[in-house]
Amino acid sequence: MKNLYILILLAFISCAVKISDKKVATPFSQEALISEALKELNLDTSKTDFVVSKIAPNQLEETIIVIPEVINEVDDVYELNTNILIANNKTGKITHNYFESSKTNGWHSDAIFIDAIAIDTINYKLNASKNAFGVIVKFRSNSQPNPYNEESISLFTKEKGSLKKILDTHTIYESSGIVNVNMNTCYADFKIAENKLSVGNSKTNGFYDILVKATNIQRTFHEDENEECNPVEKVISTEEITLKFNGKEYERK
Repeated sequence: MKNLYILILLAFISCAVKISDKKVATPFSQEALISEALKELNLDTSKTDFVVSKIAPNQLEETIIVIPEVINEVDDVYELNTNILIANNKTGKITHNYFESSKTNGWHSDAIFIDAIAIDTINYKLNASKNAFGVIVKFRSNSQPNPYNEESISLFTKEKGSLKKILDTHTIYESSGIVNVNMNTCYADFKIAENKLSVGNSKTNGFYDILVKATNIQRTFHEDENEECNPVEKVISTEEITLKFNGKEYERK
């Protein structure tokens, strides 16, 4: 019996050694996936800006990568081509890609300059089998007395080995105002427009409608009775907007 135990133990050890000898596939890091994407596009980091990546909201084995390519740069004025890719986290392979020229994407940085680019991984469920993700571009001005901020979103979905833009540059936030830059005076007046997107229950041409809750706000800063500079907000108007899919992209109806 003792010999039988020894034989069983040796068999277990032999199996463990064989398993440990096998190469176990480890997921690629975000940095490694970006590096592979740059090779795919034949770009180096000196020709890119605002590169971001994020694990896909509905496919955890995939990573969304946005690589804006800098072109036509003169001093602080430049344009960005759009490169969006989806990579497999386990193999590092690029499975889907999208390119758009700065001539049509609106990614221009000048007096109103690009401040950040982000990936919106809210799961925009288009139907039972299709989902979309968003790319947000944030702009702002350098003006202190007249600050300006804007955020716009574009939505993309998979289509075979590529990506298709189905919502083009929809403004989701805009703020403009007047600020008293005197450090001893508390006064500012801002007009703010917020547009929050959500997926509705009705379908048009096979895709769920996108609902937009549009809110216009006035935000002012004054000294209160305690001599503190605090904002006061007032909702000016609200509106419900529906975006419907026309077979190619979403548009307002």
